[in-house]
Amino acid sequence: TVANFIAYVKSSHYSKTIFHRVIDHFMIQGGGYDVKLKEKSTRKPVVNEAQFAFEHGLRNEIGTIVMARTNDPNSARAQFFINAIDNAYLDYQAIPEGNPVEFVLRGELVKMSRKQALSETAGYTPFGKVIEGMDIVNKIKTVKTETQDRFQNVPINPIVIESIKILK
Repeated sequence: TVANFIAYVKSSHYSKTIFHRVIDHFMIQGGGYDVKLKEKSTRKPVVNEAQFAFEHGLRNEIGTIVMARTNDPNSARAQFFINAIDNAYLDYQAIPEGNPVEFVLRGELVKMSRKQALSETAGYTPFGKVIEGMDIVNKIKTVKTETQDRFQNVPINPIVIESIKILK
């Protein structure tokens, strides 16, 4: 996951992309679209490493940088989000053996096929943390948003990522 992100940074992929999805009390998401909401091309997806991250103490806590993905746990490419609050329900969750599986999901006892359960509990991979500039994240998370075509929670005034660079 980290190597994937660094490769996108080194290729200047994130230059002039926007935070296209901003939800106060949740997260800010970017890295995939330009100001006209045109999607940038990406490389193949990476394998979800949320379980590895969880086992090594990484959680979806405020300020963590996390790979965005679709409902397919192994679909993360370039988009990322920054948690604006602690989002423990986005962490990997172990499930019991068997099929179907009965377990607690987001505080509710559920029963589903093992395949669906594995998808629901795969989690989102945190791989970094904002160490400076959380005040900027806090400003971004409260901007006014709107729906634009198929996109919800788009800032009315684009929030552009001018560039991302490696410091060390």
